[in-house]
Amino acid sequence: MIDTIIIDRGHATLSPDGKYVTPGKQFIFPDKLHVYEGKENQKYAECLAKKAEHLGFKIQYTVNPSDPSDPSLITRVLKANDSKYRKTSLYISLHNNAGGGEGTEVFTSVGQTLSDKFAQGVISEIKKTLPNRKIRADIKDGDDDKEEQFYVLRKTNMPAMLIEFGFFDNKNDYVYLSNPEIIDKMCEAVINGVVNTLIALYGKEAWETRNY
Repeated sequence: MIDTIIIDRGHATLSPDGKYVTPGKQFIFPDKLHVYEGKENQKYAECLAKKAEHLGFKIQYTVNPSDPSDPSLITRVLKANDSKYRKTSLYISLHNNAGGGEGTEVFTSVGQTLSDKFAQGVISEIKKTLPNRKIRADIKDGDDDKEEQFYVLRKTNMPAMLIEFGFFDNKNDYVYLSNPEIIDKMCEAVINGVVNTLIALYGKEAWETRNY
């Protein structure tokens, strides 16, 4: 039974002196609004952690919330794989996309694994919670997640998914994904999707008695 969520905040946040060390993950709109992806990702990380802890999950981070840096992918994966909770963990990497598109995507590694079940549970809950939100899906293999050879999905020793909540360089999508109410609902959907999947896999009684 998974009892730990490993949260991987994608990219850097702003340091106290205003430095941002992931130059490619930012965008300046024509109205001079400067958006940093890592800063937006941190909002989701904080919200998801709070909701997961409320349900009794333990939380581990690949990047401490107070750390504004952008550790390498190898460092992130090693930290997850070295966790004492690694055998009962789910790895969730939090991102926002670029390229001017619109919508939310959930990625897993290539092939059918346990990760796909958690990804589908999360997507189903997002659809229910935010029915008007566009899901950028790939249903060729029978489910809605997209499959990619992302390093953090291939190398982690536990079920893992990577969520792109929106496109930070699309003004409409940025306004949507940075809305505190949407952040709250999206994170609620993610953690509820995880719980629903655990119940489907192990049964309601196993979930309800997990801490006994």
